[in-house]
Amino acid sequence: MSGTFSSFQIDADSAILNPTYVALLGLKNSFESLDYRTFSVAPGYAHNFIIKKDFFISASAAVGPAVQQFHYRDIQGLDHSNTKVNSFIDARLAIGYSNDRFFAGLTYTNQIRNVVFENVRFGSSSSTFRLLFGWRFSEVGILKRSVWDLLPPWGKKKK
Repeated sequence: MSGTFSSFQIDADSAILNPTYVALLGLKNSFESLDYRTFSVAPGYAHNFIIKKDFFISASAAVGPAVQQFHYRDIQGLDHSNTKVNSFIDARLAIGYSNDRFFAGLTYTNQIRNVVFENVRFGSSSSTFRLLFGWRFSEVGILKRSVWDLLPPWGKKKK
């Protein structure tokens, strides 16, 4: 499962689109302010490919609905609001190395959202590259204990 919350806002002191683009896009009016929020939940699929025990390639993809609430103010100062369901796509690709002492990896993530109002489609995409290095510590002292050992024994039977 993948899910997001994102927010986008653009404001101007005059029309964001000039009359030529308003006519070209088939809008009723230009606007001077636009903001929208996207809430999405998407089921997906992930798979890890293990190569020669210590190397891996991991891929995942999720596609699902996105509920978008948007608001815009036209150049006459009238407020317009709407809530629609559009699409959301989340994709991830990772490569890495992992053994008993350390691990390293490179991950690329891309999320795409679309919002449509009147006849205009706005798309936003966010991409992330992440480089990770980690070292595994020897299990000594408190590192030998599980997090469950540190929590109170709720529901555990007394011996």
